[in-house]
Amino acid sequence: DVSGDGKKLLLTIPSGGLPDVFLYNMDTKVKANLTNFGGIDVNGNFIEGDKKIAFVSDRLGHPTIFAK
Repeated sequence: DVSGDGKKLLLTIPSGGLPDVFLYNMDTKVKANLTNFGGIDVNGNFIEGDKKIAFVSDRLGHPTIFAK
């Protein structure tokens, strides 16, 4: 997903073999890991005016939407 101002990206990238959600800052070229779970975290989306993210995770044993 792309932030409202177009300066940040939410990316799903394998981390230790399983995907996590990362925030990439287009200005600074810095990538930050936003989720760190031993399972699958995917499909990050900006919500609430880019103040939070929503993502899908299997941390409850089945696909569930979480917000952070």
